[in-house]
Amino acid sequence: MEYHLGPTVLRVRDACREAAQVSEVIQFGVVGEAGTQWGLALGFTDRVAAVAVDGGGDACGESGGASRWSSPFTIPGEFLPGRWRFSPLYVRSERRSGPRFVRRLLWGAQITAGPDANALSVGAVARTLWTLPDDAVCVLQYDDRDPMATRFSVRSVKPGEALPALEEEGR
Repeated sequence: MEYHLGPTVLRVRDACREAAQVSEVIQFGVVGEAGTQWGLALGFTDRVAAVAVDGGGDACGESGGASRWSSPFTIPGEFLPGRWRFSPLYVRSERRSGPRFVRRLLWGAQITAGPDANALSVGAVARTLWTLPDDAVCVLQYDDRDPMATRFSVRSVKPGEALPALEEEGR
């Protein structure tokens, strides 16, 4: 469970084929995080998190790491995929598995502890975490200009097994 406390702008895209389940959470002012990651910040934070999909699957929205997002009040009221929404109070995410790719930006001051980072940061700070599973081939395509277009897949490979072919671009 993740809580993003304080003024929050976010957008989420569900997993589909090679495209990861991606969330982008932007917070400003005096804000906090609780649950999996704990922290307090003053300033501006931007967190992009991607949960990889199983490279063998073609179904959409069936990623094992799919999240459910909720908030007591958002503008607009409904959670539409890829659309920005604002919550003045907090947003909550329930995940079946944690993200394997996290990019965090901060302009201000922050103290944080958890799987994303254990840090005391002041100024302009960028951190990237990429957690790789054992015995697997991972393909990550990420562009900071369009985080919602992130493609991230994981294919399990047993020792001695041939590596799977990479998918052609444009799939």
